[in-house]
Amino acid sequence: MLKRLLFLAWGALALAACAPQRIVETVVVEKTSPPVVQTVVVTPEPVPEKTGPACCETFRIGTLGEPVTLNYWQYLGGAPTVWTYYVLSNVPARLFALSDTRFQLVPSLAKDMVLPAQNADGTWSVTVELLADARWSDGEPITAEDVVFTFDVCKQLGLDGEWPSYCTPAGAEITAEAVDELSVRFTFQQQPTLLVWQAGLAQMPVLPRHYWQDVAEQALAQVAGVDLPSAEDVAGCTAESTSAACTAWAAYEGARSVLYTADASGQPVAGAYAIEEWRPGEYIRLVENEQYPFRGMQIAEYADGTWERKFPDGVVQQLYGNAQGEKTLEYEVGPFNPQVEFLLYPDWDSLGNALLAGDVQYVLDPQSPPDEWLQKFMLADQIRTFVNSDYDLYYLAFNLLKSPAASPEFRQAVDALVDRGFLVNQVLNRRGFPLYTAMPPANAFWYNAAAETPYRDLSRAERLSEAVAVLKRAGWQWDNEPYWDAHLQAVVAGQGLKLPDGRPVPELTLVAPGYTFDPVRATAALWLARWVSDLGIAVRTELLGRDALLERVFINADFDMYIIGWGLGSPDLPLYFSDFWYSGNCTFESGGNNTTCFKNSDFDALVERFSTAADVESAREIVFAMQEILAEQRPVLPLYSQAVYDVARRNVVFPFTTALGGLKYRAGLLPTVRVLQSTP
Repeated sequence: MLKRLLFLAWGALALAACAPQRIVETVVVEKTSPPVVQTVVVTPEPVPEKTGPACCETFRIGTLGEPVTLNYWQYLGGAPTVWTYYVLSNVPARLFALSDTRFQLVPSLAKDMVLPAQNADGTWSVTVELLADARWSDGEPITAEDVVFTFDVCKQLGLDGEWPSYCTPAGAEITAEAVDELSVRFTFQQQPTLLVWQAGLAQMPVLPRHYWQDVAEQALAQVAGVDLPSAEDVAGCTAESTSAACTAWAAYEGARSVLYTADASGQPVAGAYAIEEWRPGEYIRLVENEQYPFRGMQIAEYADGTWERKFPDGVVQQLYGNAQGEKTLEYEVGPFNPQVEFLLYPDWDSLGNALLAGDVQYVLDPQSPPDEWLQKFMLADQIRTFVNSDYDLYYLAFNLLKSPAASPEFRQAVDALVDRGFLVNQVLNRRGFPLYTAMPPANAFWYNAAAETPYRDLSRAERLSEAVAVLKRAGWQWDNEPYWDAHLQAVVAGQGLKLPDGRPVPELTLVAPGYTFDPVRATAALWLARWVSDLGIAVRTELLGRDALLERVFINADFDMYIIGWGLGSPDLPLYFSDFWYSGNCTFESGGNNTTCFKNSDFDALVERFSTAADVESAREIVFAMQEILAEQRPVLPLYSQAVYDVARRNVVFPFTTALGGLKYRAGLLPTVRVLQSTP
């Protein structure tokens, strides 16, 4: 499970009734540096006392898998399964995290929002002050020493997996020091980019020094006096290699193993729940962390983009706006349930029946329920289903090294023909969302509506007319032009289509997954082939198994078009634009993920600017411009994002249910959910 799936989970709204009173609040508005501190007088309206089921009881979650480890070092270092993430999401502390719905960087254990500044010697540094009185679940204080300890262990042992994206993001040279008990200073040799600070080090998980120090010292002792070799030096190392670099690499592998295999039972946690018992193959029980530092905090988001947290002592901190407009999100932080139990089931039949019977109250699974079970849940009065867009992108890709896919007018004509609404409604059976740009609109901050395809909401006749007009303007000709027969309500396909140079258009190959691999994409491919063939182009659809498909696309480049789907990684920083469409990542030249071999100098320049961007607003402008180039050039045609479904019993109250990637993307919002003691 990529570390970029880790989100800040705060709490559910459970506001107590109170009489009107005059309250003086201290408001810290993080708009400028230094922060502006405002004191405001608030006279709240009376809140009527609510009646209903009592809160709260044990939250019983049904799953189909269990963790590989309870050791967080190992989880990020080499065992990043989704089941491990679900259980360990409450273990670490973090200085900063991501806001609930906009994925803005916001303080967690950090007291304020801070940014790196340049020093007189040309280096850059940032000093982060921690909240006072925050404690681990065993009562020990969370301090700057914990932050420095975690950072140093990561860096000194050369931890692998996801760890480098925190302590050496993008290969940056960084040092960390504890200024005092509650202040940590990071120093960078160069100005840190968004990838280095905001999306990297700032979100580093922090583990308790007092618990892990002895194990870390044992691991470090194994590599005392041994220099950490570079990734390039050990690229070809095997167990039999005897070079100095490979020998050093083996020593560090052994040292990391000491840390990764250490027993983590009874470890103190910073999150809302601590792990009490794991009975493999049966269940895992978490218990409420009485020391949870965010208990009673209130979180709000506003229409103007403001994120706000209100501490129990009345101090209010606001970021990214002035709290203008309506509140789009509001809740109070828990935990509310005394325990959480993850109950393991062998298959969907047993898990689905357990949910219907009330043996579990929520299903936490990376996949949506199978169709037959989803239909049962939708018909069950005691079950609620929540549907959200996944953060993924399914698209039709063109081989720009071949004709006619290399012709912009051909790609534009295909764009006009593709009915994304039809694909979602008929092929996906409404279990998806049509995409009209390379950025899913559910990630609203980065989504550029101006880059949408102009061919939305057209009839079949209008789509054909637009496609024909595009090709004719570019000099393409037919012996018999395709047209829409109003009487038959059908397309009469074209014949004898010729390129502008007079050559006939060759037969095209559309490659897609087979029905056993991905029946949705297989069916979508048949429709896409049919629409293109309406122009008078012969299209051969080849439905392949996974390995054969990868060989055709990533090794042999033997296709004209193909359908692929990707998860898009972190919603707070869209790196996939570079991965998929930067010319230097052309699959057939560098082995990268630019399978279309799209090459555009303006786009490349934007990618290079994005890689050095140090503030979010400038990065957003760049991503908007990249979307516009992709919309004009069309190396790929976005088709749809998948829908993700969460299912829960009606006595489960979540703080919000509209969430990119679904509630499961946030491990079920454990610190914020309330399970009422009886069904309303």
